[in-house]
Amino acid sequence: MAFGGDSATGQAAHRAQAVLVDAARALFLPFPAAERPPATMVASHIWAMSHGVVELFARGKPGANSPIPRADA
Repeated sequence: MAFGGDSATGQAAHRAQAVLVDAARALFLPFPAAERPPATMVASHIWAMSHGVVELFARGKPGANSPIPRADA
């Protein structure tokens, strides 16, 4: 998969997604197998929330009430 024509970025994205999926899988290991949510779904939720934080706070768009100083974003 290439992002903007950059296969290295695509490879990094796949590795990052794999880290999230592995972490989600490990998080729910204590639960009985029948009660565990799908690791890919949990990882996708984590990614979506993280992306939302970037959109809301870190980009420093005009009118945004960011708790993060622009210099630290």
